[in-house]
Amino acid sequence: PETALYIIRASEEARGSLQAMTRRAKAIVSYAGPYHKYGGENLIRSAIATCTHYADLCGESAFKKEILQKYGDAAKARGVAIVQALGMDSLPADLLAMGAAEQLATDGHGPPTDVTVYFSVLNSWFSGGTMAAGKEQVVVYGVDPNDKESAYALAPEESIEARVDQTPAVTPPHTGASSSDMGYDANFSSMTVPYVMGSIDGPTVRRSLAFTFPDAPIHFAEVMGSGVLKELATFFSSPEALAQPPNPNPAPGEGPPLWLLEGGSLTGQGLAARGGPNAAQARLHMHCKGDPAYQDTAKWSAELALALAQEGPKGGVGGYLTPTLALGSEEIMQLLSHANLCSSWWGSDPKSS
Repeated sequence: PETALYIIRASEEARGSLQAMTRRAKAIVSYAGPYHKYGGENLIRSAIATCTHYADLCGESAFKKEILQKYGDAAKARGVAIVQALGMDSLPADLLAMGAAEQLATDGHGPPTDVTVYFSVLNSWFSGGTMAAGKEQVVVYGVDPNDKESAYALAPEESIEARVDQTPAVTPPHTGASSSDMGYDANFSSMTVPYVMGSIDGPTVRRSLAFTFPDAPIHFAEVMGSGVLKELATFFSSPEALAQPPNPNPAPGEGPPLWLLEGGSLTGQGLAARGGPNAAQARLHMHCKGDPAYQDTAKWSAELALALAQEGPKGGVGGYLTPTLALGSEEIMQLLSHANLCSSWWGSDPKSS
């Protein structure tokens, strides 16, 4: 049957108008950030009131904590999914971490003790919306505290004993037990440094881990290989980049040029490890074509929002959810593969990514 497309106008400041819009939808995905500034809370409130699933691309850590505290219980009671991480913040990290962790646990010997997400290619650029959201976060909430409370800001149910990470963005131990942020990591056959957005991804991933493996002390870290910068330098030395370089200070609503949207890419791994007498590892690889921070983010979020509209959250359980809690890591991998956006595969070779 033919599908009709409609434009429905609503005011972010008028609750009745927002509810009239959300009432007509099974799921809403919002791209109107910064979310604190542009009525994100009002839209979430309206979605819960009309039992409409809600998703966005929010990377505003303090705002997400606020939404969880205010609306998490109400969303769960009404079976509504609130998913604030369907873009580069923090879908790849959540999928890689949880896919590897759940695969490891299938051996019947329990959860991992360590989970690390590693990016080897990040050919991307930031948008005006991303920059505006970062500025809004600092102006309204200040700089995120780099402490344990922030690390578990989205996992308040986690037991004290299981809170083993001291900061949101943790660097795993390097060869020789170096405490430096930079060092050689034999798990990935690469020098690694902290991932630039680890403080945003970390709390989201810890929520997934805490709900999937309750009270299990699991270290989570997110890093990128030193080769990321070399790859990026090569990418931006292309003729297209020289002819049409991206704007270093984009305005809100302004994204990268077309060549970058189509030619960008992301390659990463999730590594779950368990120590002790039942030591084991599981490794999930992922490669995505297209600029992950802009073009792919729009497509990922649309595909997953459609899945929420068609199927609802996993197990019919609503609440403040991460991507993998909402839909499941296997389902997300299948969705991204069928849409020809990302490929993923299991493997143990640290160099195959």
